[in-house]
Amino acid sequence: MFYTVVLDRQPSSMPGGLTYSSDQPIAPGTLVKVPLRNRSAEGIVIGEAQNPGNFQVKPLTEILSENPILTAPLLKTAFWMCDYYCSSFRQALQVFLPAAPWINLIPKKPTGNEINGKEINIRKSVFSGDLGKECGRLLDDKHPSLFIDNAPGDDRTNLYGNLADKMYTAGKSTLILYPDIFSAETAIKKLQGLLRTDLLLAHSDMGTASRRKIWRELPCGMPRIVVGTRTALFLPVSNLGLIILDNEQEWTYKSDQTPRYHTRLTAEVLCKFSDAKLVLASSTPSLESVCHSMPAGKEPPRYAQVLSWTRANKPKNIKLVDMTSADFGKYYPLTSPLLDAIDERMKKSEVSILLLNRRGAASSLMCFDCKKNVVSPVSNLPMSVVKESDKPWLLDLKSGYKEPVPEICPYCSSPNLKAVGAGTQGVETKLNKLFPRARISRADSDSTGRPGDFSLLLKGIESGETDILIGTQPVVKALGSPRATLAGILIADTGLSQPDFRSGEKVFSRLSRIIAIMENKPSGLTFIQTFRPTAAEITCSIEGRKHDYWDAELSERKSAGYPPFSQMIRLIIRGRDQTGRAEAIFKLAKKLSEAARVKVSLNEEYENKRKLMTVTLRGNKPRDILRQLPLSGIVVDVDPAE
Repeated sequence: MFYTVVLDRQPSSMPGGLTYSSDQPIAPGTLVKVPLRNRSAEGIVIGEAQNPGNFQVKPLTEILSENPILTAPLLKTAFWMCDYYCSSFRQALQVFLPAAPWINLIPKKPTGNEINGKEINIRKSVFSGDLGKECGRLLDDKHPSLFIDNAPGDDRTNLYGNLADKMYTAGKSTLILYPDIFSAETAIKKLQGLLRTDLLLAHSDMGTASRRKIWRELPCGMPRIVVGTRTALFLPVSNLGLIILDNEQEWTYKSDQTPRYHTRLTAEVLCKFSDAKLVLASSTPSLESVCHSMPAGKEPPRYAQVLSWTRANKPKNIKLVDMTSADFGKYYPLTSPLLDAIDERMKKSEVSILLLNRRGAASSLMCFDCKKNVVSPVSNLPMSVVKESDKPWLLDLKSGYKEPVPEICPYCSSPNLKAVGAGTQGVETKLNKLFPRARISRADSDSTGRPGDFSLLLKGIESGETDILIGTQPVVKALGSPRATLAGILIADTGLSQPDFRSGEKVFSRLSRIIAIMENKPSGLTFIQTFRPTAAEITCSIEGRKHDYWDAELSERKSAGYPPFSQMIRLIIRGRDQTGRAEAIFKLAKKLSEAARVKVSLNEEYENKRKLMTVTLRGNKPRDILRQLPLSGIVVDVDPAE
């Protein structure tokens, strides 16, 4: 018999694996040792191979694992991932398995005492009442469930615990996934107290040794409950019964490395192969999930929608400030009503959380004579003003290019240059002047770039060492603290003008989530400052009209031919002669698109501060064009985030 084996250190020139022979049947997913030139190598058997005919095939050296280390559902999911996300099987294995040597993944056989020790933890459910009814609604339907709620974090955690408890009692495992490490670490502490059984934590920051240890512990035949980020999806749990995605709308569930998979879709496929249940939970689900929970003509919904909350009336704990008529003085974007609210919180020893999705001291440097912004010579975009060691610099946030602030305008030589706009660094400076006795912290990529930095900030809030926290998107996590009673969105419409068809959805989701968190606090107050008070994203989030926003946005997407009513595929071209290669692919794709009704665009972009070229295909069947393009050395991003 002949088998295809993917090696632990396989050259990129051999993406499909090598063929070896064996006298005995071998299950797919089994770890084997094979000869490779003058050495031995480890590999995973991925299936039977055809007889190569006259070509001499070497026999396998040894079968290393008694049972497959890659379960049948995981192996099927890996094959699907290769096809859907256009990757090699070896690239997929980098997602599914810890780093080689893979022999370190072979589990030890549990002893009788270890098995008995696991059985002691099985107990009667501690959940009852409304939670039990909610769980029944979610688990009754075999289709994936989209759970839309407005519950505080603790209530949703209790629900997850109830679901996992039911699965555990039935002898099935549960994966509870969160969009970031901090959320996963916070949740497992709460779940550990609820479930009173051993839970496993798995995320990308864990070292290779820790990941291997988890792998060795899991395949013991006992049900387990695993909490983690998207990397936990690929753990070989026994008898998988349930996968939960918390805040499924977050784009951290989308990988930025090949294969560029999305956790939501991959989890759906894994559940199908495992005969398991998928629950997607969010107070503001993605439009893709909302669309899939609606009937499509005569076709039934792909997801079963479960609603746990509605709100008809505008709540009293939201204050909207129209910035077009506000008087800022020299403290832009801090308005007088917001400053008064911060002062009131300080008198009560409560914390104010301020969100501004722009880091730096100012958003740009403008010449007040020629009215031009100083732009980056790399990206041709306005550069932000940042301070390093109390010295101002100009920084291109896209490419990372940096230069000293000039003394005169590079266009008209005028010395009348001024920093304009707002950034987190600049707002922090203004807050220190306005509240000299306040203990102010900042959370953005400049101040909390190291692992653990943000956790220290949250500890400062809990211990009473912080009065005001200003920062970018991560500060939303701090709203979960009981001491945080004021949420101030300094410029709520930031992002609406960006050339991203999802920009409105992201603004609506962010605002709705903050409002949902704060309205569950007895004295919670949400301050929304905006230049566009009548924008649908603003009004619908304030008034709780989620379905109105979804219906309008989906209608607009359908008319314009954007996802979820079409598919996008982004080709990323880097390296030598990237512009010439991208233009050649663009011309070929453009020619092929005439018959396929697929729109093609060519763009210059930046990823991780590196310039690259992209060709984007958008339509009902972009894969028809993709199959005809030369893709060697090109990264394929299916269903890109933007």
